[in-house]
Amino acid sequence: MRLSSFSYFMLVGALAGCVSSGTDGLSGAEVNEISGNRPYSISTSRDYARVGDTSQRFELRHGDCRGYDCENDRQRIELVQPYQTENTSVSKPIWYGWSIYLPEDFQDISPANTLMGQVKLQGWRGPLWSLEVKRGALSLVIENAPNLGTDCPVVWLSNMRGRWTDIVVKADYRLLPQEARSLEFWVNGQRSRCGWSGPLINQQMLDLSPTNRLSFRYGIYNSYVSRWLSRNANRRVDADQFVDLHKDSGLIIRSPSNTPFSYDWGVELPTLVAYYDTVRIGSSREAVDVRIIYSED
Repeated sequence: MRLSSFSYFMLVGALAGCVSSGTDGLSGAEVNEISGNRPYSISTSRDYARVGDTSQRFELRHGDCRGYDCENDRQRIELVQPYQTENTSVSKPIWYGWSIYLPEDFQDISPANTLMGQVKLQGWRGPLWSLEVKRGALSLVIENAPNLGTDCPVVWLSNMRGRWTDIVVKADYRLLPQEARSLEFWVNGQRSRCGWSGPLINQQMLDLSPTNRLSFRYGIYNSYVSRWLSRNANRRVDADQFVDLHKDSGLIIRSPSNTPFSYDWGVELPTLVAYYDTVRIGSSREAVDVRIIYSED
């Protein structure tokens, strides 16, 4: 199955979590408009499946970018939950569940970022939370105001390669007190020590958002790739430093170049492949946790 447009509609399944056996991803999910969208970017695969016969296969190669990404040190292929769909309001807790299979040759390209799941608030640039490949682990990262600097390894890559990893997230986006637990994780049925207490969103963020709606996104998204290219280059590149200012939060991130694919570094980014299955969003753990839904022994 090959994508030829910016929309990818699953034949079965629902955003509320009522998903039939064999469903790979979210119903109605859309390919990010600035994704590379190459013929190989997303396909339905029979190589590996968590449930049923197929999964979604994502592949990202050096230079797979369009428009904004090419000019801002990024490349990606993501599927995006539309803001107007069910389970996108900040007014109540939302549960997410999905399974990831990483091949044995999947590489960590730190100090560049590799996002494999994130939630964004419409009108706010950075993710409210994300799962990123960092220093040998898939880590929880929160880098927006009011929660700067959170970085916690949820599961080590050595425990993910060559097998399925089941992830469940409970996120409460309401304006909570500091002591309230707003983000909780389960990996392969076990509660993770990673999480967050206190609000994920503040009033400033709500005021800037035109809808107060959320979007879950998954796939392979590399940012600040010039960091990896610069570190591994075997040719000299005369590039201007990229200073990336997030105007809404005030966050400033620096990297060697904003247009890394316009230079010959003597090396290319490794090709990354990941498989996703049983992607669900719902109002309870029972609606999204593959281990509960299929009652594994």
